[in-house]
Amino acid sequence: METTSSLKVAFFIYGEHFQPSAITDLLNILPNSTSIKGIIPIGRTRPAVETMWCIDTGYEKSDDINIQLKK
Repeated sequence: METTSSLKVAFFIYGEHFQPSAITDLLNILPNSTSIKGIIPIGRTRPAVETMWCIDTGYEKSDDINIQLKK
C-alpha cells in the first residue's frame, strides 16, 4: 500500500491550574510538551493562557490512522 498522508495523533490535557508533573507521574508517560498558565513558554512571546500537558506521535507517513492510535 502506498502511503500518501502525513498523520499526527495527539492527546492533550488542558486546565486552569494543575501541575503537569502530576499528570506525568499519574500516567507514567513523559509528555512531548507542557505549559503552565501565566508562564511564557520557551520560544514564545506571550504567557500561556492555560496549563497544558501533551503527548503526540509526531507526523508520520500513513494511510491508516489506527496505526498511530495504537502508539
